[in-house]
Amino acid sequence: MARSSIGALILLPLAIGSAAPSHAARATVDRFDASTLEVRAGGVVDFDVRFTVATDRHAGGGSNPTEPAPEEGHQEWLVNWYHDYGEQLVVVSFAAMGQSFEVRPSVAAGATYAGQWTFSVTFPSPGRYDVDLAGQWETRGWSTYSAETASRGCWYDEFDDEGQAVGGLRCDWWQWSYEDNVESWDDWGGFAGPSRLSVVVTAVPEPATAALWAAGLGWLAWRAGQPSPRARRQP
Repeated sequence: MARSSIGALILLPLAIGSAAPSHAARATVDRFDASTLEVRAGGVVDFDVRFTVATDRHAGGGSNPTEPAPEEGHQEWLVNWYHDYGEQLVVVSFAAMGQSFEVRPSVAAGATYAGQWTFSVTFPSPGRYDVDLAGQWETRGWSTYSAETASRGCWYDEFDDEGQAVGGLRCDWWQWSYEDNVESWDDWGGFAGPSRLSVVVTAVPEPATAALWAAGLGWLAWRAGQPSPRARRQP
């Protein structure tokens, strides 16, 4: 019997805590495959699961070397900044029909991991069985942000009789500040969507029924080997 399968794209954007930035890891069940969807009682069905998990990694930054012109009031100048974000796959696990699978890939942050799980199930009794595939995965992520900022105040200290500023604009010296923010987290996400295969198990014929079938097949075989009546009448 032809193999039956489910091929489904399952995108899982994880929700993470407010303290951690939103990340872009994605998981896909590429194929959930069965050797057959109909089997006699006591028969075995082989299953094949193919999946991929893609994590994210990006970094960047910049600088603003041009000092801004003086302006009255408070001024801030973002001089340099840098960010680094990464996710590393820690574990992928699946379960179906009382069987389980787990793998802890050794892949770099930002890599895509492709894996496979095969398992077999014996169906002892007739009936319809729904084989539900459930899986989850964990990533370990981090986010760093560094910035160099300058701030100052500028004001006019001379005014005419009408309150209009005269003279030049005076400014404080630039005050420099440095920010370093580092966060890390672990997250779980689950596979969802069309991940079910239904197997129909039919009964094995009773011994008496099997004997009748065998006798009938034997008679048909014997009858096929006998000459036709017309052939027997020929001299």
